[in-house]
This record gives sequence, C-alpha cells and structure tokens, in this order.
Amino acid sequence: MASIGILTDTTAHFPQPKFSGQDHVALIDFTLVFQGNHLGESRNHKALDLPLSLIGWEAEKAPRLIPPSVEDFYQHYLLLHQRFSGLLVITHSAQLSLTYENALQAAEILHGTSEIAVINAQTISAGLGLLVQATAQHIVRGLSFDQIETIVRRNIPKIYTLICTPGLSYLSHNGLLTHPQAIVGEMLNLLQVFSLEEDHLVPVEKVRNYRHAAEFFIEFLSEFEELSHVALIQTANTPLGETHLLRQFINESFPRTAFTEHKANPPMSALFGPRFVCLVALETLEP
Repeated sequence: MASIGILTDTTAHFPQPKFSGQDHVALIDFTLVFQGNHLGESRNHKALDLPLSLIGWEAEKAPRLIPPSVEDFYQHYLLLHQRFSGLLVITHSAQLSLTYENALQAAEILHGTSEIAVINAQTISAGLGLLVQATAQHIVRGLSFDQIETIVRRNIPKIYTLICTPGLSYLSHNGLLTHPQAIVGEMLNLLQVFSLEEDHLVPVEKVRNYRHAAEFFIEFLSEFEELSHVALIQTANTPLGETHLLRQFINESFPRTAFTEHKANPPMSALFGPRFVCLVALETLEP
C-alpha cells in the first residue's frame, strides 16, 4: 500500500500530544526576525519575548514572522518523498501569510514527478491541528490519497475560528490591517474580535476586556446545536479569567464535546500579538 505523509506548519496546535498516525506528520517552521536580527526558528522563542504593541516601531526592527520559502518547502518535499509516495501539505489560512502560496509554488516545481496536494486549511492554530489529526487517522485507516484529499477539503468548512486581540499593530505590521486602523484601535484600548470566514479575516465585534470576549465566545458557541471539539488558545499575557465560565457553558450545553486549552505558540503571537485569545469550534468531521 502506498504510504502517505502530511506536512503542516508550526502555527498548528495539536489537542492530542500523541495521536494515531502521528508518525506520518512533519512540521515546517517560520523564521523570527526581531530588531533586524534573524533569530532562527520561531519555535525556539516565547511569546513573552515580544513587545505588547508595535506602535512607534520601525518596520525593520519590529518582530516579523518570515514564512517558509519556496526553497524551504521544496527541500522538505524532497526529504519527505524518501519516506512517502504521496504528500498532503496542509497550511494555515492563505490570507495570513505567504505560507500557502510558497507551498504551492514548490509543489509546481515537482509537478508530474510526485503526488502532492497543497491545501489551504482556511483556519489556524487548533483548527489546523485538529484537521491534521483527523487526516492522519484517515491515513492509518488505509484510505487512498484522492479519498483523503476529498475528505479534508469537505471538512474545512466545519471548522470555525475566532481571534481576539488588542495587538492591532501586529496585524498592521503583518499587512492584515491598515496602520490608521491599528493606531485608533489601540488608542481606544479595545479588543477586536475577528472571524476567519471563507479564508478572510473579518472583524465581527469590539469588546472592552477579556470578560466581554469570553461572553462573546459563549454567545457564538450558543448558535451551534452540536460540536465535537472546542479549543481555547491564549498566552501567559492574557489569562482569560473567565475560562471557567466557558468551560461551564460547554459542559452544560455540549456535554459530549471535548474542551481543550492551549498555550500560544510563537508564530501565533508574532501574527496577532502576545495578548491574543483564539477560540476554535469544530463540528463533527466526516469520518
């Protein structure tokens, strides 16, 4: 039976540290640049190393997340094809960085010589991790490459992602928000809630504090009849004191739903600032 591998990026959070098919999964990392210095792989740094705001920072000195290049992906493909005959490349939302585009370009170099499918997950963090975990399980079940790719693409719309952050200057430096919007938002001391909808980062609400953010998350979850998993991601800088309210709501409203909490990883913090909170809600994925 042909062997299938998965390559994903390090924005992913895996709710299960160990999962079926994990040996089929490989990671590709980002490079963190700060104060003009290349600090190497982002996984080697903590969110606490980053400034709370980038207002007033020169672009050359501000922390910046450099996605894996076309050459990085190409070299990973060559290495992984020594182990796997087919490769599913699942990246975070294409709007948030050039990761997906670079993965696609690298795959085109090998077009016709290797079986590679590059998939834009249209989510990030635990949403990406949950999708990868489910994909690995399909590999273990022995499904074909085409079957698995079809299931992955069908499952993407079942993942919902909310991101709340006061660090709008980070979004500005990453080209996701205009500079005037970032300045006004941070001057008003507001937390902006965004939703990843059809691969677009859409502002959906402004809240004054993290308690109001938790209340908005609960309101959002109440729109669902059934969920298979809810994940909360936050940094040490943003302890959501109302986590117990969220947990209690899920236990009462979705007693069969898994709820996991995760510490933010450096790529997420470099994109959204070191005080963001992310909520991922997952409907039942296609078996």
